[in-house]
Amino acid sequence: MNMPRIENSDRGITLNKTLAWSMAVSLAIFLFWAGRTVQGMDSSVATLAVAVAEQDAEQADARHERGILNERLKVLEIDKARFEEWRANMLTLTARIDKRLERIEQSWEGRP
Repeated sequence: MNMPRIENSDRGITLNKTLAWSMAVSLAIFLFWAGRTVQGMDSSVATLAVAVAEQDAEQADARHERGILNERLKVLEIDKARFEEWRANMLTLTARIDKRLERIEQSWEGRP
């Protein structure tokens, strides 16, 4: 059997025909595999880029909605503070009315 071999001769380095074909086929298979791998990675990168863009859009929407909710919360807090102030004023007014009524009742109790 003729084994593949590399020889050094006067013509330079020569390859056995079997070895040359084996190297050429191996190189072609490697290039095909590398091309498919790079193509698969490109496809994965494109898919990930789309997913990242979608996630960025969702986060922007969430930030916008959070801003709207914060504004509504501030309005509700202001309304609550106004209501508490109104309630405190009403309690003070009611207490003053109660005191006047007590004085009126006391003044009527002493009359014949």
